[in-house]
Amino acid sequence: MKKLITSTLDSFLYAAAEKSLSLNYEIKDLDEPVLLGDPVRLSQIIINLVSNAIKFTEQGGINVVVKKVSELDNQVRVQISVMDTGIGIPDGKLNAIFDSFTQADVGVSRKY
Repeated sequence: MKKLITSTLDSFLYAAAEKSLSLNYEIKDLDEPVLLGDPVRLSQIIINLVSNAIKFTEQGGINVVVKKVSELDNQVRVQISVMDTGIGIPDGKLNAIFDSFTQADVGVSRKY
């Protein structure tokens, strides 16, 4: 899992640098050599979050933290946090970001 996350995030270093943005990430407490799950889905989630962070950030940077939050029996729960200095998501739209294509604001789609 650590290798998958690292390679996925590394693929954004050039795009961030093109916009003079920093892209930093930290992977905490994920020392398990193998975790069973859906690597394609996990990559898609990271790709969507980080590409949007780069897209909607004009200056500053993006920080990604991936950490294990719990482990019980054979289940590991992981939290992925993406923080950026971009325009943000209005509080009223936070619940909709994981719906099928949703734009927070029509004006945003015109600009970006």
